[in-house]
Amino acid sequence: MGAGPAMLPVAIRYRQLSFERAARRYDAVSEVQRLMARRLVKLLQLEGESPRHVLELGCGTGHLSELLVGKFPGARLLCTDLSRGMLEQTRRRLGGDGARRVHWLQLDASRVRDGLRARFDLIASSAMVQWLDDLPAHVDGVGQRLRPGGRYLVSGFATDNLPELALALARFDVAPGIGHSREQLERACSAAGLRLVAFQSESIPRVYRDAREFFEVLRAMGASRYPGGSPLAPGALRALMRDYGEGNASAHGVHATWRPWYALLSR
Repeated sequence: MGAGPAMLPVAIRYRQLSFERAARRYDAVSEVQRLMARRLVKLLQLEGESPRHVLELGCGTGHLSELLVGKFPGARLLCTDLSRGMLEQTRRRLGGDGARRVHWLQLDASRVRDGLRARFDLIASSAMVQWLDDLPAHVDGVGQRLRPGGRYLVSGFATDNLPELALALARFDVAPGIGHSREQLERACSAAGLRLVAFQSESIPRVYRDAREFFEVLRAMGASRYPGGSPLAPGALRALMRDYGEGNASAHGVHATWRPWYALLSR
């Protein structure tokens, strides 16, 4: 079972509350996450039997869950998330028949090793690992929950994700702090005894109406603070939004560049 609210460290509890608040709004602003889920699934080229036992970590509102249910109709899927609200949104997305084929568990993905006892043929997570404080510990925990030959299908954001935001934050001495490089993932795999089978990365440029819309997207995604730093004071946040808008505006709106990566790990 997952850890209850009282058992969670303060930082994780803070993140949980952020995602509880974001659950109802998340789906409307998660265009990039929808795209990432579709591209992540395409990375999985299975040989032989399809996985029978599948675990999803950080299911969010169910972009990846929906694809997994459709791709593996004979599998038993366990969907987990730190937020009960996110689990409920996924349940609604899958509908009656889809939801009945899925088991549900509130779980902190950083505790996958101790929070579960079962082993899985496939573990998957999309656009989740950037919120974790310790990537090597997470990858090691995933490895402990994979059966021999099992695979971990995972996507995240690169260290140079949203470079426009990073530049704006630097003026306030705040580091974005989220994201991982291929080298960091490779080191985590090596330490956990896993093999990096495939890795892809890309840039996804997006245009928002104005800086306010872009920051609303970040907030609705659960980013209620900038990882690596404390919440900005209201005055500083207004100044940040103004600087971001002035520095990244065109005739079409305000620009932002998302830089996700996709990986397949094997035990």
